Amino acid sequence: MSIKLKAFLQLVCLIAAGIAGAEIVNFITTYVPKETLYTAIQFGLIGGLLYMCYSLLVSRLEYQETLKKLNETVDKK
Repeated sequence: MSIKLKAFLQLVCLIAAGIAGAEIVNFITTYVPKETLYTAIQFGLIGGLLYMCYSLLVSRLEYQETLKKLNETVDKK
């Protein structure tokens, strides 16, 4: 398959994904009550914040463990 054909197929897929996304948003705004949307957004934001806090704690613990290993290797020399 040539590069131009691959680029064309990818463009068609991007356009199709954009149209599908717009139709999904239109469907949701038409048939789902606003209160449900607000609640879903709130839960999503709370979940995202909790995940960011979890990631931050994991990173901090990994950093401390790496420092501990580095200090042990320096002390052995």
